[in-house]
Amino acid sequence: MRITENISEELTDGINWTVKNGATLNIKIENCNSASSASKLVSKKNTTNEVQKVLSKNTLNINIKVYPNPSNGIFSIESSENLSFYSLKGITGQQIIKNPITESIFNIDISHLRSRFYFLEIQNKNGVTVQKKIIKQ
Repeated sequence: MRITENISEELTDGINWTVKNGATLNIKIENCNSASSASKLVSKKNTTNEVQKVLSKNTLNINIKVYPNPSNGIFSIESSENLSFYSLKGITGQQIIKNPITESIFNIDISHLRSRFYFLEIQNKNGVTVQKKIIKQ
């Protein structure tokens, strides 16, 4: 599989390709000030082999439920995926908590943290990460 796309100066929405089985691959390039630099980022960091590896494992989407959201600090996480770990990050991106996941349904207690929103990153065993915004009331 070979992916090609003309890259313009305007990259605010990223680049979308439709690939096998109707899945959509989105590549968003941040902190890039020229089309030629963007071209190099796409070709070096998103190689055909990496794309094929992701598609072959059917891991473009991870089905994860996080509830209740917002919450008073106890969040339940549920997934049929084989998950690896989760990390909780603040609004500045600073990691607050990182723990392994051993169950398909588990709770995260952040009742001791300030009321605000946080980013919950969950990674499966194939290395695919999903980020969810959670709100602690």
